[in-house]
Formats: sequence, C-alpha cells, structure tokens
Amino acid sequence: MPDLKNSITLTLLAILALLLSGCEDKPSERTTLPYAEFKIALSAMSFLAYNQGYTSENGIDLQPISLEAGPDVVASLSSASERSGVAGNIAIEPVAAMIAAQRDPVVIATVLTSDRHVQLVTFAESGITDDPATLRGKRIGFVANTIGETYLLGLLERAGLSRDDLETLNARPTDLRSALVRGDLDAAILWDPFIQQARRIYNQGIKAGTAEDRGELLALVDPTIFTLRMNVVTTREKLEGSREQLVGLLNALIETEGYIEENRAEAQASVETWLGLEAGDLGDFFSTTSFRVELQETELRDQLQVTVNRLRAANPTSFAPNDYSPFVDSTLLVEIAPDRVSN
Repeated sequence: MPDLKNSITLTLLAILALLLSGCEDKPSERTTLPYAEFKIALSAMSFLAYNQGYTSENGIDLQPISLEAGPDVVASLSSASERSGVAGNIAIEPVAAMIAAQRDPVVIATVLTSDRHVQLVTFAESGITDDPATLRGKRIGFVANTIGETYLLGLLERAGLSRDDLETLNARPTDLRSALVRGDLDAAILWDPFIQQARRIYNQGIKAGTAEDRGELLALVDPTIFTLRMNVVTTREKLEGSREQLVGLLNALIETEGYIEENRAEAQASVETWLGLEAGDLGDFFSTTSFRVELQETELRDQLQVTVNRLRAANPTSFAPNDYSPFVDSTLLVEIAPDRVSN
C-alpha cells in the first residue's frame, strides 16, 4: 500500500506540474488597468478592444475613464490618484503640453491615423468657405492644446492670417457645439460625435422654430493641412509600474485592428451605438481612417519638438527639452511585434 500511495502522490504531482506548465503563456488573473479616453470616434480602438473582449483575453481588466478633451486626459495621466489613468488616448498636442509642463509623458504606440476627422464646422450663410481666407473677422471656436488648435493654426497659416484676424473662443467641445448651434460662433473646429450632434440639434431646432436658419450646416476639411495620430500614452513612472499590463493592452489593440479590418461595418455600428449616433453617421470616419498599431519613432519625436516649440513661442517660460527620445518608447511594441516599429 505505501508503494501505491507514493505512486498516486507522484502521479498527482506530475499532473499538477503539467497543468501549471500549460498555463504559463496565459494570464492567471486579470489585472486592473484604468484607462483615460474620450467618448468620441477617435477612441474607437480602445472601446472595441474591451467591448469585443480582447483586453480580457489578454489578462487586462480595462477600466475606461470617460473624459471630454485632451487637457482632461493630461490631468488624469499626471495624477497620482488610484483613480487616475495609467494610460490613455491622446494626440500629439496634449503630449507636447505634458512635456512643456515637465510631466514625463511616454508614447508607446499610435493606434489610429486620419487626415479628415478634424473639421471646420460652419453654416452656408456664414460666408465661410473652403478658402481659409474667409475666416478673417469671424468668430471661431476651438479647444486649446488639442488637434483643434493645430488644425486652426494650419488654416490660418495657409491663408496668411493670424489669431488677431479672428475672434476666438477656447472652450470644451460640448460648449463649442452649443455655442455654434445658438449662433454665438460663425464656425468651430470639431470632430465626431460633436459634428453629428450639432447637425442634428440644429436641424431639429429649425423644424421646431427654436433655431435661426443659417443655411445648411457644413463640415469643411482640407486633408493636406493636418494628419491626426491618436496615441496610447502613459508617464515614465506609470510605465515602469505597469509594463506587463501595457504590453497586454497593446496585444489587445493589435487584435482589435484585425477585427476592424475583417468586420468594418459591424465595428462601425458598435461605435455608433456607443456614442448614441444614428446608423451611418460614422461612415466617412471608418472609410477614411487607418486603424493600425504602430510606432514611427523619428516622425513622432519631430512632431513633438515642433509642437513644444510652438507652445514655448506662446509661453517662453515653458520647458523645451534638447532630446525628445525619452518621450517615445518602442520597447513594449518591439517585444510583441517588432515589424510595427520604424525609426
């Protein structure tokens, strides 16, 4: 009997070792990852990553922190609170603002690229056309230190104008949408869902007799002025403390990229439902946007330097580093998909 007991014990230990070895490549439990994002179309990749279960499959319990604009994500990433974002979705402009404030941001991947999503929203009777020279003397709204400000500056440069040639309002996207519909602005730099929301509210107001009819709402875009890159960003301190979770997130986002490529119509419908839009509202966005997880190191560093220099021109006391390489970290993406990194 002792031999039999020893045999059973050895067998059970062997089975246990086999089971444990088979679990090595899979996360044993999900790890919480607070993630700061906007509830806008530009957050499609992170939304679909958790909505389709890819984050969970990679051992990540992604906890979205829904925010409205770039400065809100910057505040969340910069905070040491347990409820703050470990990482988040932002474009180049808020990252540059973090650098200028010495908050040590780190871009670990770009997940979405578009040259048509940021648009100048106006009305047919405003006198504003696709010629940016028609902005002279108009009341224009934008969100400072975001893609909206970059696009506005590009339009002004193209027309040979300066901000002094306009009346400008810096406000949150929802406030710009409301001011535009009320008639307090001639135009605003916006993106979806705010463009579609403005169009719907304006048209409903005309039908109800509560809004002044200023002609058709127009969304004008010049794709040669600006290319938007939405990035996954963290801080150096949070990267060092959450590296494994962030690698899992990048894996989930790569799987999401494949899902969108194979199921674009379904993905579009999911994002439209999430944003409370009508079917088809994001057709242009999904047909003109590149959903790809990648990291173009040199290009990102150059863009950061240009944007930080622009901020310093407006505020000479802001910080401008000599070396931008610490703000772009390719090591996580290299670990799982080196072909997606270019120098």
